[in-house]
Amino acid sequence: MQNRFAYLDVLRLIAVVLVMFGHFVSVGGGATVIPGIISIEYPLPLIDSSSWGMWKFEVFMIETFSTQTAILGVTLFFLVTGYLMPVMTERYSRKGFLVNRFFRIFPVLFVAMIVLGIFVGATQEIKFDVSSYLASWTLTYPIFGVVPVAGVL
Repeated sequence: MQNRFAYLDVLRLIAVVLVMFGHFVSVGGGATVIPGIISIEYPLPLIDSSSWGMWKFEVFMIETFSTQTAILGVTLFFLVTGYLMPVMTERYSRKGFLVNRFFRIFPVLFVAMIVLGIFVGATQEIKFDVSSYLASWTLTYPIFGVVPVAGVL
C-alpha cells in the first residue's frame, strides 16, 4: 500500500503498547486469581508490587485522567480505525471490505487461540475442550456459559 499514513501506524503501535501495559500491570502485579488461565495452585500476583514500580504509572493515569492505560489504548485504536474507515470503504465494495476484514482477523484469531490454549495447557495444565475454542472464536462464551480460551475477550 503506497498511500499509508505512517503517523497512524505509530498511533496504533502506541495503542497496542498501552493495552499490553495495562494488562501486564493488572495481571502481573495485581491479580490474585485468574480463572481458566492460571491454576489456583500457582501463587499470585505474579510480581510482588514492592519489587517493581510499573504500577505507579497506572495509578497516575487513574488519578490524573480517570482512566486506565488499557482503556486509553482501546479508545485510541478505535479512533484511528474510525478515521480510516472511509478510506477503506472507498477502496473496497461493502462485500469486499467484509471479506478483507474476515481474512485479516479470523486466521490470526484462530492461530492465536490454538497457541494460547496449548501454552496454557502445557504451563498450567488447564485443558480446553472444542466448545471453549468455538465459543472463543465466535465470542459466544457468555451466552453458552463456556470458559473462554482467552479470558480477556
